[in-house]
Amino acid sequence: MDAVKQLAVDDRWIADSACVRRQVHPPRMHPQPVLFADRPWEKLGITLYGTVDYDEARGFRMWYKAHDHERFPRVCYATSSNGMDWQKPELGICEFDGNTRNNIVFVPPGRLDGPNVIFDPDDAAAPYKMVIHLDQDGRRAVWGVTSPDGLNWKLQAQPFGHNFDDRPQAMAHRDHEGKLVVLGRKHDMFATYNERVVYRMSSDDFETWSEPQVVMKSDLADPPYMQCYSMTGFQWESIYLGILEKMYVEPDVIDCELVFSPDGKQWQRIEPRTTFLPRGPAGSWNSHWVCTGSNPPPVYNDRLWWFLSGRTACHGIRQPDSLKEIGVASGRVDGFASLTTTEQGGWVRTRPFPWPGGELGINADTRRSMTMDPRFVSGEIRVEVLDENGAVIPGFSRDACQPFRRDNGIHTMTWTEKNMASLTGRTVALLFVMHEAHLYGFGNSA
Repeated sequence: MDAVKQLAVDDRWIADSACVRRQVHPPRMHPQPVLFADRPWEKLGITLYGTVDYDEARGFRMWYKAHDHERFPRVCYATSSNGMDWQKPELGICEFDGNTRNNIVFVPPGRLDGPNVIFDPDDAAAPYKMVIHLDQDGRRAVWGVTSPDGLNWKLQAQPFGHNFDDRPQAMAHRDHEGKLVVLGRKHDMFATYNERVVYRMSSDDFETWSEPQVVMKSDLADPPYMQCYSMTGFQWESIYLGILEKMYVEPDVIDCELVFSPDGKQWQRIEPRTTFLPRGPAGSWNSHWVCTGSNPPPVYNDRLWWFLSGRTACHGIRQPDSLKEIGVASGRVDGFASLTTTEQGGWVRTRPFPWPGGELGINADTRRSMTMDPRFVSGEIRVEVLDENGAVIPGFSRDACQPFRRDNGIHTMTWTEKNMASLTGRTVALLFVMHEAHLYGFGNSA
């Protein structure tokens, strides 16, 4: 186990367990959209087939797709200081209806899909890159677009994905090997699989790309008529997470599932298979279709912020019968899933690994229910530290451990007379003894 932080979505660190189950935790959906179609160039709706970025200096920035009254798509730009109240600045870059008083940053030479922004700060000439799909009179391909500032964009001379279909998704940052990565669909997928599947290709320079390889498709456990419509991917600590868009042919709707990869190449479903971004109720802004931007969720105000695209209809439906707007959901930091026990209690033991130093921090919750007032807790977590042979290290028994009994995010575990820093470099295994508790993850803290 090489990584300092381990999360409950990943099984590789677990050696054994008893009476412990995994629970996926969908973020909480804000009931109303935060970005509306209210400009002439957005007449037929806006979609977050795009990217959201956040940093303290610049706040939130969003690149999204807008459709005018003739369904012609453009890439637009919006900003926000708090993620809820958004502005559409008059940038003076692109013309619409005779003037440039708009927030349009790119007008494609054809029908555009999937404007995903890649942040590549080490490339001084093009620190912003964008991946789009273009349909030019029936000639369909994936293209690259580059920018020095995220606002002024230039289309590359040639496409790089001649055999890729629409809905490409670019990872917002280079992967752990320094590769630029696109997840998408090939033209010939129906000839081979008779349904939509997700492929992966990568590049060092944004010009020469690897041959596409299948990384996600439906399997025997999926319901009839479900297809893997599209998938995002992003690095999170030492692993990769993604959002799989699941399309159901009957009825024609789309929702999302959280997926996992140890290396960004071999992807797998997280058991149990739980809808992570569900559709809203009938009549809501996301009643038929929900998907997320290509970026990892920004951390803001100690929460993960998932920016979403919602629709009131799926394929073949046009305005005024369909609305397309952008909303947000929020969740606990690193709270994608937990290992949980009931009142009977249980335990989970890690594989042996060298302790990297510092103290043991856990991300946990000891409420019986996620809807309980966080001041009222009924469970606890204790930790026992074992040596490489499975024997308890003196001073690190469960009885000597000060129990964790609350919901406060990251908590440092302590023992009566010992501390984890004294075990730096030593091979250990951790035994989490749990009672009515949720363990989201753990790691070393300074």
